Amino acid sequence: MGHRIGSLIGEVKETNVFETKDWELFLKILVTINVKNPLKTGINVGIKKDGVCWVDFQYERLAQFCYSCGLIGNDEDLCGKKSKQLLMKIQGRER
Repeated sequence: MGHRIGSLIGEVKETNVFETKDWELFLKILVTINVKNPLKTGINVGIKKDGVCWVDFQYERLAQFCYSCGLIGNDEDLCGKKSKQLLMKIQGRER
């Protein structure tokens, strides 16, 4: 499963499953990514018949990263996408 999820982000180098002291499991996936593309915040996994759930992605060792547009090297405070969304909200045209 970790390899399939990781392949949606980039080239998978390594996958590991960890268990917390509270018996919770999580995956850690090492992938090579194209930094020119926005990073995904997560994905839906599962099938409608059995149930679908959202899986959040957390990234480690990133340079400056904008959570508004997903681009590495972009400053969230100066992000054009964030500014446009704020302007639309103020004008009452939020999508």
